[in-house]
Amino acid sequence: EDAQRDLDAALPALENSLHALDSLCKADVCELKAFGRPPRLVALVMEAVCILFGRKPTWDESRKLLGDSRLLDDMKWYDKDNIAPPIIAKLERYLAQPDFHADAVAMQSRAASSFCRWVHAMVTYDRIAKVVEPKRDALRESEEALEDAMLDLKAWQEQLRILAMGNA
Repeated sequence: EDAQRDLDAALPALENSLHALDSLCKADVCELKAFGRPPRLVALVMEAVCILFGRKPTWDESRKLLGDSRLLDDMKWYDKDNIAPPIIAKLERYLAQPDFHADAVAMQSRAASSFCRWVHAMVTYDRIAKVVEPKRDALRESEEALEDAMLDLKAWQEQLRILAMGNA
C-alpha cells in the first residue's frame, strides 16, 4: 500500500511527459535541430537529454541526437527503472536551476519544453523508485514467508486429520 502510494506520486509526471512527447511532430524536433546557437534553456534541456542517453552534453551531440529518427520512441521507451546513479547526479545541477522547468522553457521552444518535462519525470521516477523498491522487496519477502507458513499449516492440518481419523 505504502509502495503503491509512493509510485502513484511519480506516475502523473511520467504520464504527462509521455503525452507531451506524443504531441510533438517531426517539425517540432527539426525546429530544435535548426538552432545554430540555441537559447540557453534549450541548450540546457538538450544537455540533460544527452546525459540521459549517455552522450556528451554539447550542442553538437544534441543535434546528432535530434537527427535520430527514433529519438521520440527512445524517449518513450527509455529504461527508467535502471538509470545509473552518476547520471542522476549529473542531472541534479540542471534541475537545481530555478528556470529549468517546462513553462520557462516553453517560452523558447515547445519541443524543448516537452523534453524538459521528460527529464524531470525521469528523475522524479528514479527518486521514487529508489524508495519504492525496498518496500516491494520487503513485500515480496513477506509474501514468500506467508506462502511457506501456509504450506506448513496445511501439512500440520493434514497430520491432525490423520491423527483424528486414527483415534476415531
